[in-house]
Amino acid sequence: MNKHILIISLYSHNLGNPQPIYLAKQLSLNGNQVTFVAPFSEQMSTSLRASNINAITSPEWTFPIRKSWLPLLISRIILKRINKIDLAIGIDQVASQASWILYKSGCIPRYGCYLLELWSRTILYKKNSFQSNLNAKVWREASFFVHANDLRKEYFMKQTGLVSLKHFVIQNAPLLDWPTRYTDPVLQETLRLSYIGTVNRPNGLHYIIPAIADCNEPVHLDITGSLVEPYTSELRDEIYRMNLNQNIRISEAIPREMLQVNIGNADVSIAFYPWKSINPDINFALCAPNKVFESLAVGRPVLASDNPSMMFLSNERCGWNVDVENQNSLLGCLKEICINREEVITRARNARRLFEENLNFESQSKDFIDFINEFH
Repeated sequence: MNKHILIISLYSHNLGNPQPIYLAKQLSLNGNQVTFVAPFSEQMSTSLRASNINAITSPEWTFPIRKSWLPLLISRIILKRINKIDLAIGIDQVASQASWILYKSGCIPRYGCYLLELWSRTILYKKNSFQSNLNAKVWREASFFVHANDLRKEYFMKQTGLVSLKHFVIQNAPLLDWPTRYTDPVLQETLRLSYIGTVNRPNGLHYIIPAIADCNEPVHLDITGSLVEPYTSELRDEIYRMNLNQNIRISEAIPREMLQVNIGNADVSIAFYPWKSINPDINFALCAPNKVFESLAVGRPVLASDNPSMMFLSNERCGWNVDVENQNSLLGCLKEICINREEVITRARNARRLFEENLNFESQSKDFIDFINEFH
């Protein structure tokens, strides 16, 4: 039976986040009426409407407002412009709360929560806080959940007790057509490393600097992303102190369409999420960073921390996992990569194969899309 499906998201308003848009288009292709509410650009709204998707945005979203008001604001926008809805999918914390408000208002009979990695730490809010109490109500009355990986799903079910509901896992992988270029790394004398993401202390970039200094092998690292102060200045000072100005470059964030070029110009990507000392919390232990999957898509192995959720890199031989907070372990792993360069090629090919076979959004989301199509 075809349905009117409502999708709400604050993080799907441009081509930089195409996965929710893919979901909407696939559900529409199956004959469902799909309404997508998000702060879209005019270009994206036009593109969605060309795919028979009712794209709704609002200029009110462009004003700075308190996050606690957003669910109510979104639900008001929806109530004014949409009639009967059979099912709502809230993609992120705020959208899930807005779906719950619509449910409690009697506007929708069912809704589900798509818990993006960014919002997964909401289960860690202090008990009895406003957010924890609100989320408990939202989750308790939902019909299904989507999680960023299996470990997050298991942790969520253990913490909430919501084990009897339907749970899906969709990892933060790019679409198959995202990497428009793919080549094996071209081995050079210098090992080229790349980091793309927020440049802040929780991401542990300061651990790699002494390792490069002590490696006694030619290594170059490009750091690109949102530069957070005073951490970035501290990194620059450390780089200068260790005489690594020619080895490490720090640059501002680049447009998403340039990411695959930046990743592809390196031999190995790095993704550090230290979780034992500076981030002793479960959110980092069970992280699901999209930059890891984007690197695999471009065919680049990943040098990552030993978080439980990223151990598949070593297991699948498409990267390396190391305790980045142990300087000897990190240095030893970096030397091994420098010396055994043919292994970089092998793991690069394994990375691309894993992306093509399973770690792409089409494969990851298939069961969920089938479930929504058959949901009644």
